[in-house]
Amino acid sequence: MKKFSYLTPVFTGILWGSTAPVSKLILYDVSPWDLVVYRVLIGSFTLMLLVKIVKASKSPKVSLRDLLILSFSGIAVPWLTYNLGLLYVNANHAGLMLGSYPLMTFLIAYFLVGEKLVKLQYAGISIGFIGLIVFFLDKIRLEYSFQWLIGALLIMFSIFCWSVYAAYLKKIELTGGSLTLTLKTFIASIPILFVPVLLIQQSINLPREPSSIIGVIWLGVFPSAVSYYLFNIGSEDVSATIMATSGLLIPIVSSILAYFMLFESFKLIEVVGAVLVIVGLLITYIKG
Repeated sequence: MKKFSYLTPVFTGILWGSTAPVSKLILYDVSPWDLVVYRVLIGSFTLMLLVKIVKASKSPKVSLRDLLILSFSGIAVPWLTYNLGLLYVNANHAGLMLGSYPLMTFLIAYFLVGEKLVKLQYAGISIGFIGLIVFFLDKIRLEYSFQWLIGALLIMFSIFCWSVYAAYLKKIELTGGSLTLTLKTFIASIPILFVPVLLIQQSINLPREPSSIIGVIWLGVFPSAVSYYLFNIGSEDVSATIMATSGLLIPIVSSILAYFMLFESFKLIEVVGAVLVIVGLLITYIKG
């Protein structure tokens, strides 16, 4: 099981990486806020089905405070702040910021649970981050404004929240029951998300096009329910920092999928950067 756990950051990175291109295909039909609501609702329903199908064991004993911390930090707050940030910051800048996810998670996990890595793992994460910078060199435009700063702060805050989520999973010491805990986290997030979304746009819009419906279902099932379940499984055996290396894969996967799905360009320098990211992750995982 532990060998599979070390693969879960890769699987979650791939699934989360599909979010941006799929969202871009359907945002003409629904708003980002509609997507947030549908993702948590469909994700909750998917997890309920999985609990029934596999007859999942009970979740580890967590207090209401722990459950609220996981819901706020893992789903409700970062999903909202990340979408808000993308209104002011382009996707390339946001993708580069995601590269700070492993480092931020390590800092929080170090103080929260005393997490430590070996030197080669630090080197692997550093190589991966350098690869991410190379990947975005041709995309980044140095055009900043006060609005950009607000957007960047919102996105960095969402990454901080995800880092707290990753570290807090280690604090509660998962030893099984990840599926049930993931379901509880999603259900607790529903009212937390509904209130601000209704304040922002006063209603929830239904997707009209068949392609939009398929896209919404995909986002609710795979980048939401399945990926969070995999992340929680990995957290049973793998350090929070290693789990957070999924953040290095997300923009790479998004760009590759955008190349095939949206016919966006993919240049040689991006290939070099992607290779560096993969090499860095391999060093980190092999040592682990």
